[in-house]
Amino acid sequence: MLVAVEGIDGSGKTSVVRELEKRLKELKIRVETVREPSDGPIGEFIRKYLNREFGSEWDKKVEALLFAADRAWYFSEVGLPEGDVVLMDRSLYSSLAYQAETKEDEAWISEINKFVPKPHLSFFLDVRPEICISRIMRSGRRKTSKESLPELKRTYERYLDLVRRGYLIRVDAERGLEEVVEEILREILKRIASPP
Repeated sequence: MLVAVEGIDGSGKTSVVRELEKRLKELKIRVETVREPSDGPIGEFIRKYLNREFGSEWDKKVEALLFAADRAWYFSEVGLPEGDVVLMDRSLYSSLAYQAETKEDEAWISEINKFVPKPHLSFFLDVRPEICISRIMRSGRRKTSKESLPELKRTYERYLDLVRRGYLIRVDAERGLEEVVEEILREILKRIASPP
């Protein structure tokens, strides 16, 4: 079962995925983790691109194509990891939230990702953009060009739209890590017990 954890930068995705992996292993459930961008050649290029190491402004269409190529590369070269649960730190829904500004953009992004496996269960870690910016600043890491408050607000609204349309399950992630993980874990275990 593919399980995606989504959210704007600074929402705590990586911490949640790490803790979920630990908890699932404690329950003797086989689990693997996939992150975006991948550690492959396209993923490495994406990191440089997002950090503007090439000296140019980022372009949402180029970005969408790069992420689609990285997903396609990962699932064709590495394949779908073995495990009862595959945790995805981001998925197609990140592209829909970060790179789609219109319905036409959304249709195009869905089309270029049509050969990539879609998650069976997807969660949106709902943390207000102002809190995410504060977390990013406290972490001391270098911000990417997408981590400005106006950009995070736009992306946050697009994620909420995906929640309203039933693609993602909203999780209040302004609570403590343990509460967030418990809520997601309950949903995963429920789905394992009663597969569709």
